[in-house]
Amino acid sequence: MSGKTFKCPICKSVNTSPWNVSVMGSDNTYTTLLEDSKCAECGQFVVRVRKTGVSHTIIGKVDVPDLEEFIYPVVQTVIDQQHVPENIYNDYIEAKEILGISNKGSAAVSRGLLQLILRDYYDVTHSNLAAEIKQAIDSNKLPTYLADEIDAIRMIGNFAAHPSKSLNTGIVVPVEPNEAEWLIAIIEGLLECTFIAPALQRKRISRLNDKLEDIGKPPMKGRGTKKS
Repeated sequence: MSGKTFKCPICKSVNTSPWNVSVMGSDNTYTTLLEDSKCAECGQFVVRVRKTGVSHTIIGKVDVPDLEEFIYPVVQTVIDQQHVPENIYNDYIEAKEILGISNKGSAAVSRGLLQLILRDYYDVTHSNLAAEIKQAIDSNKLPTYLADEIDAIRMIGNFAAHPSKSLNTGIVVPVEPNEAEWLIAIIEGLLECTFIAPALQRKRISRLNDKLEDIGKPPMKGRGTKKS
């Protein structure tokens, strides 16, 4: 059995549940493994294919990063609505549904939604989107990886050449290659960070406090979460 942690594709909780591992085959670089486990949080049975190994180079053996893909359950890449405010979720779904049909329209909805979330949940002073992004980053309230990705929007969207994207976020204007897709990914990261992860944390603390109460211990206090 393997003890490598994984993120459940259904409830998004981080698991240390053991994997049952079967070897499917190998070549000069990878060994291909079929692994199954069960999420300790929601009970979902999960199956993934993982490739792990080394590459033989002129300087010797070099570790190759693992490649993994969940093959069960088949998950639609849409954020769960359960913990997300309805107005925000509806805008996210709209941007997602028209992606590929009207990337300009999708990007406009996503920019407006990004601005709404930053204003309502990260306490930025109302300004243009570029300035609000900078405020949110400087506040250190965002995880570093997400702050870097949000900051890249200004460059990917070429705000310098298209200032209307920043001044009037809902305007439908031409988009750069992959801009609309990137915005969707950013919105999904924000929804995860702002609403879903804090809600799951509150559930974990509640369960822990129930156990502490059973053994006569004082409850654990959370360190605070973003307003929702």
